[in-house]
Amino acid sequence: NVHYKPIPMHTAYKNLGFTIDDYSNAYDQFKNEITLPLHTLLIDEEVQYIIEQFKRIITEC
Repeated sequence: NVHYKPIPMHTAYKNLGFTIDDYSNAYDQFKNEITLPLHTLLIDEEVQYIIEQFKRIITEC
């Protein structure tokens, strides 16, 4: 996963005693996220390719 981890999963917060077990909704959201390519240098053709591939994968599910 490329997206952001819930705060209790970061080492600094683990060391402070935070546990992901206390934040089950945050963890459920995290493990079910999909991160799509996103940056300022994407050209229209790349965006279209990403869309097409996403649609193809969703259709196969």
